[in-house]
Amino acid sequence: MKVTLLASTPNPTLVCSVAASTCTNVAPIFKENRNMVERVMDYGHESIAEHVSFTFVVEGVSLSCTHQLVRHRIASYSQKSGRAVEGLPQFVFDFPLMPLSADRMEKWHIETGELYEQLLSEGVPQEEARKVWPVGSATNIVITKNARSLRHLFRERLCKRAQPEIFNMAMKMFTLAVQAAPSLFNGDFPDCKNCTERSCKF
Repeated sequence: MKVTLLASTPNPTLVCSVAASTCTNVAPIFKENRNMVERVMDYGHESIAEHVSFTFVVEGVSLSCTHQLVRHRIASYSQKSGRAVEGLPQFVFDFPLMPLSADRMEKWHIETGELYEQLLSEGVPQEEARKVWPVGSATNIVITKNARSLRHLFRERLCKRAQPEIFNMAMKMFTLAVQAAPSLFNGDFPDCKNCTERSCKF
């Protein structure tokens, strides 16, 4: 898996500072104030973070992972097309397997590819033939989210109960976001001390 921060709002702390000052002053104050931004965010007034956005390119994740990702609705997504891109995708499976299971998995992936090609040769449209692809098939996706929505993603997916693949993706995104806008990601991720999940074993 590869995660790249393609673009982000320049001067994010300044943008959020102006947004915060606009709410509490007669006129906006056009000055960067990191302490104020962090204080406002700690109060839970995260609307100021909606003025800052991040665009990530994620390569080599599974369809299973992106199925979970797109449940985070406040975002824009552009994903690799299963119809426009020819060929069977690679397979993503990070969990270690015993030799017998690994061998069966490899054979299954090969047979899936053969079935896919056979369906195409029989005239089945590509958008129908691709239904044989497993959710472990690799894909690429571009994600644009504002900082408030991104913080929510981190709270949900940087959790010890999250599936490892989306946890790893979120951690790579978090690392890049912190470098670009440290004042907006100064909270605890995961937020275990405020967790309300009774089923959590951690």
